[in-house]
Amino acid sequence: MTGLHRAGALVTAAAGLVGVTGYVGTLLLANLLTPAQFVDYSAAQSLVTTAGVAAAALVPLPLARAVRAGPAGSVVRRDSTGFAVLVALLGGAVTAVALTGLGLVLSTPGVAVALGAAGFAVFAISPVWGRLQGEARFGRYAAASVAEVVVRLVASVAAVALGLGSAGAVGGFVVGAVVVAWTGVTTLRGDLAWRPGLLRDRTRWRETGVLASAQLTLSALVGCDVVLVAAVDADSTAGAGYQAVAVMAKGPVYVAASAALAGFPLLRNTAPERTPEVVGAMLGSFTRLALPITAVVATVPPSAVSAVLPDRYAGALGLLPWLAVAGFSFGAISALVMVLLGVGAHARCRAALAVATAVVTGGMCVGWYAAATTGLAVGVAFGASLAALVCAVLVHRFLPARALRAFARAAVLVAGLTVVLLVARSSTPAWLCIAVVAVSAALWPRREPRGRPGASLDILHLGFEDPDMPGAGGGSLRTHEIDRRLVAAGHRVTVLTTRFPGCRDRVQDGVRYVHVGPGRGRTLVGRVLGYAAALPFAARRHAADLVVEDFFAPFSTMGAPLWTGRPTVGVVQWLNARDKARQYHLPFHLVERFGVRRHRRLVAVSRGVADRLTALNPRAHVEVIGNGVDPRAFAATPSDGADVVYIGRLEFMQKGLDLLLGAWSSACAHVTGTLVVAGTGPGGRRLRDLADDLGIADRVRFAGWVTGQAKYDLLARARLVAVPSRFETFGIVAVEALATGTPVLAFDIPCLREVVPAHSGELVTPFDVPAYAEALIRLHRTPKTGDRVRRARSFAAAYDWDALARRQADFYRRAVRERPGTDPVPTGRST
Repeated sequence: MTGLHRAGALVTAAAGLVGVTGYVGTLLLANLLTPAQFVDYSAAQSLVTTAGVAAAALVPLPLARAVRAGPAGSVVRRDSTGFAVLVALLGGAVTAVALTGLGLVLSTPGVAVALGAAGFAVFAISPVWGRLQGEARFGRYAAASVAEVVVRLVASVAAVALGLGSAGAVGGFVVGAVVVAWTGVTTLRGDLAWRPGLLRDRTRWRETGVLASAQLTLSALVGCDVVLVAAVDADSTAGAGYQAVAVMAKGPVYVAASAALAGFPLLRNTAPERTPEVVGAMLGSFTRLALPITAVVATVPPSAVSAVLPDRYAGALGLLPWLAVAGFSFGAISALVMVLLGVGAHARCRAALAVATAVVTGGMCVGWYAAATTGLAVGVAFGASLAALVCAVLVHRFLPARALRAFARAAVLVAGLTVVLLVARSSTPAWLCIAVVAVSAALWPRREPRGRPGASLDILHLGFEDPDMPGAGGGSLRTHEIDRRLVAAGHRVTVLTTRFPGCRDRVQDGVRYVHVGPGRGRTLVGRVLGYAAALPFAARRHAADLVVEDFFAPFSTMGAPLWTGRPTVGVVQWLNARDKARQYHLPFHLVERFGVRRHRRLVAVSRGVADRLTALNPRAHVEVIGNGVDPRAFAATPSDGADVVYIGRLEFMQKGLDLLLGAWSSACAHVTGTLVVAGTGPGGRRLRDLADDLGIADRVRFAGWVTGQAKYDLLARARLVAVPSRFETFGIVAVEALATGTPVLAFDIPCLREVVPAHSGELVTPFDVPAYAEALIRLHRTPKTGDRVRRARSFAAAYDWDALARRQADFYRRAVRERPGTDPVPTGRST
């Protein structure tokens, strides 16, 4: 649950900043408004907050769950977005009417109008929060939430300064919503359409109703004491003082909301066996910050508060310890109820809310009638604490092992912190330093949790090529074949890949493909540069236990371990930056060397690649896990045709197509058949021109992009398969050819030397074109006997995707399990 810990910390930090900013705004308005105006504003703020919670229940949480479950561009995501927007508009209209009516009862017409507009605004922007939450774009979520509260604060203070009073202060909510609305223009664009028929979907309404009722009940519980004071003690200084300190004391409620925001979509879509893990991460994120905040609020020195609160509210400072306990308890109730909703325990959720409502309202009423605001603070603290305990009992069966022990340790640490803060209260600077250190330590990113053997993983794969892109090479094939088997084994895999014309984000065989970079990827240079520039930022938006970096041309690696912040494995199918450096006269090889030395765990697809990696980085653990063969290749029927076949990318520097055409121009007069070139790539036009120049255009057929069974049938019908590469990291086409029973002709270079056995092909002195032509003639004149076909297929059968995927999964688990900061033992294990 590394990603959930990180997301929770990020959102919690943003919530803390939002809370601090909001409280600063409350203090400013407490000084700028009269007591009566401030009571009006506090009541209105509480009602708008209640509306915001209702909006969060009706729209973002259900939408986030659907977005998490459905890939980009899917019908599920489009329909869920459409339903969310319709509900937001409908709910905003109803809320505007209701809050305007309440405003007319509690305050002036100006406040009532501002209150109605604010209620509509918080509903209208709610789909944006749900979309960002479901896509795990917590960085943008945090930035938008902070910007919203800052703009709101500035607008409210400016309105009050202009003499608009409490109505202007409440109107700041509307101005702040504009910031989020602007974010929504880019977030929801593409999935917006008018589909009123979705409102008749009963299944969506059932889920929305359950969440809404729970969230509304929680919101009412959290804000009922402030609303009670506004209703029965609106004109007293004691009532205004209670409201001023109550806002600060309820910071843990916002922390609970942050934990639920990060964890709820994952909890709703996780496998049952992982539920305790997600629940533990979700509640751990809450307690880690909520407990220190409670200790800080309970011990704040009077001199620190009096510096920002008007003197007339000094009598309320004694309520802070009780209200701090109440704030933590309300936050715990919120987090525990969201767990029950997330696991689908609706009966337990209803029981928890019923008990909490009865106990909190009972304690609040008894306290108020016993000792007014002082009694109210004590009664709310006891009632909320008892309710939180009941909720914890109801959630107990879903908690991970040792959860109670972990909470007890945290409570003991916070008790010690409380004692230290109490001792430091006599010196406000000392108390402030300790408080800042304590909260900063709580926000500091946690060390990566160590994985367990056999545990499923969230894997983020940085794969340069999309296998659906025309001209994609064997590297993308390997990525997909391994990843789809990892998904079948229970892991979750997201691949960040490059854009190309016509690309669409999708889920294929359970693997989620997300295209990264600006523009449409019309050119190779644009794809490479756009992908490289956007990848570090895109990777940060995706939660993962492990990041896998595929090496790609022209510079092999981007040094991913430097910026992923998570355990990272390099998968090396390309390690030829020096050749690209000579081709383009740029120092790609220096980038490659630097990046390889940043890695500590590497998968090489051949022994030759492994040896080169070890030479570059002796400290790395290099595992040799080759490529596999699609079982459909063995199903193809061999035949002794006359054609020579090449399959691959049309490119000269690596693939050696100039060498192949040179050899074919010498050999074609001595053999029958045609040279069939299947593939696409940047060298297509040049290759045709070269065939014309050599006078062999009539003996060369360009078959275009061939894939699937058609590819294996083409290989099976060939007399031989030519692999004229100048360098390779594996040579998947060679193994696929052997699986169809067809011999292979290649140059004697590392990697190909490992996959072309003497009984099923021939290796020629590197780049000797006359020798290659002679070997081509010799192989062409050798018939494909049954014995040769059997031996070729027997050799290829060792390259089994299922076995290779299991080995790679084991390597991934070890990478997650190893303690961060320690180096694995350097090895060079092979298949």
